[in-house]
Amino acid sequence: MEAEQDIIREFCLGDVVNLFAEFYLVNPQMRRIFQQASVQMDRAIRLEYQDYLTDIVVMTEEENPIPESDLDTPLSEVSDYADIFIINLAQSDEVLKMAFEQKLKEIRVKESKSKLSTYWSGRRTKRYTDAEIRKIVEYRVFAYIDLYVYGQITGRKFTDVEMAAMIYPPRDNTPLDFDAVGRIARTVKPKAIELLERTNPRLLL
Repeated sequence: MEAEQDIIREFCLGDVVNLFAEFYLVNPQMRRIFQQASVQMDRAIRLEYQDYLTDIVVMTEEENPIPESDLDTPLSEVSDYADIFIINLAQSDEVLKMAFEQKLKEIRVKESKSKLSTYWSGRRTKRYTDAEIRKIVEYRVFAYIDLYVYGQITGRKFTDVEMAAMIYPPRDNTPLDFDAVGRIARTVKPKAIELLERTNPRLLL
């Protein structure tokens, strides 16, 4: 037996529109948040894409309506909020269990066919193996990223020697059994920059 496909379906852009409309219409607090956020987000868009705006002709909704098919686009295809589903809880426990089993099989097949790298917001996003992740943790790449970001915010540029001293401090007056400065320069710094430039930032949270 198979459960109906719409018992568990992936969240789509149309659902986002419906949620926005519902909150905007019935919740004054959310309406104020949306109105304030719209100004800030439009400003962020102008700042990020200001070099291209001069060539863009803004069209009204009547001139450029949103295709209905776009609203059926799964959220996971255009956003980091993947694997969000709408579940019909009116079904019995047995039917829901069956639907979950089917959906999990579909997800596993989809994941097995996915490539090691995908595109996110126009940038190539790399997925790392378990071995690579263990090496990232062992080499304290995230500590480097924290210090690097702090330096960017404060205008303080740390040298490789300073980074090595902060990330790999000696313990119990015991010298390190590796070249900390060399590791920073050859491995940690390139990997940290790669993570920042080629990886979805949400995965680093």
